[in-house]
Amino acid sequence: EAVAAVEAVTRSFQENEIVVRAGERLQEEDIEALLALGLTTQQFTWRDAASAVLASLLSGVLLTVYLSIFQPSWVANSGRLLLILLLLLAFIATGQIMASGGPDTMYLFPAAAPVLAITALIGVEFAGLSAVVLALLTGYFAGGSMELATFVAVSALLAAAALRRPTRLNSYFLAGVAAAVGGIAVLLVFHLPGNIDPTRLLQLTLLAGINGLLSAGLALIILFVVGNLTGITTSIKLIDLMRPDHPLQRRLQQEALGTYQHTLSVANIAEAAADAIGADSLLTRVGALSHDVGKMLNPVFFVENRTEGAPDPHQELSPLASARIIRAHVTDGLDLAKRYRLPPRIVDFIAEHHGTMPVMYFLHEAREDAAATGAEFDEEPFYYEG
Repeated sequence: EAVAAVEAVTRSFQENEIVVRAGERLQEEDIEALLALGLTTQQFTWRDAASAVLASLLSGVLLTVYLSIFQPSWVANSGRLLLILLLLLAFIATGQIMASGGPDTMYLFPAAAPVLAITALIGVEFAGLSAVVLALLTGYFAGGSMELATFVAVSALLAAAALRRPTRLNSYFLAGVAAAVGGIAVLLVFHLPGNIDPTRLLQLTLLAGINGLLSAGLALIILFVVGNLTGITTSIKLIDLMRPDHPLQRRLQQEALGTYQHTLSVANIAEAAADAIGADSLLTRVGALSHDVGKMLNPVFFVENRTEGAPDPHQELSPLASARIIRAHVTDGLDLAKRYRLPPRIVDFIAEHHGTMPVMYFLHEAREDAAATGAEFDEEPFYYEG
């Protein structure tokens, strides 16, 4: 009876009459009018599809050209290149889906996540370009929103700059904070001139803060999945291998303590050298920690593992037999690397750290023996295979 007692209120619109102006807050009757006039849905035409495909192709070409010039190894590996492009396309598609959920959901779009992952995988320079491309596409697909494009670009660029060389897990948290601060700054720039309600501004600020932390968490998940599925040496995998309680490091401590102390010294020197020349210090440190793991299979034959006054086992062997045992620490290390599933770039440290140099001490002894007896002497067994 109460409903029936309410008189109907009607509104009429002439052709080309404005229903609601852009930027105005919608009231309930505005939404009802837009629904009744069929103005809440947008027809998706073949022109829209062609435009979207062309924008994506141009972005892919731009990124590929950059990689071919500055990171040719990634272009040579089509699988890795496809991985990066698919990662960016997946987040662009996610952004389009979130855009349909309303304006506020876009402030939760974690655009910094793929940029952080690319920073760790390739480097901050390519990550910066990816951030700009992602921002432009996000703004384009969101109806040409300059605010959203700026929001994505600033938050992603600051996150990549903060991460730069990820040597610790808390680096990702700090990068997420940087993304949040950048997003909040952009929101203030665009909304303060409009005398926005303080409660509304606080709500948007909270969304930007959640966005930054969400981006950091997703970046860690991406790197974990990529590292385990593709074998790419990610910073997450390196940080795990650097732990003293990693099974391989713990075994080295228990079975060849002298070698473990030696690798710590080498790792400290190599890491400092890598920092000085701008190389990958995290990769260098982990590689140095792993380079001599093969010595644990015959630890007493290496001088750093013998206690003072202990007999030298090499005194009972020929120079050739001793050289073979010393050389074997490389092949033994490669077997251990395979067993403990070390990444290919760490395996390279084990295989290459002696190059093709000789086991000089025993080569010198063998030369002296050959000279004394006049026997023919083959030096090749005394050299590492490289």
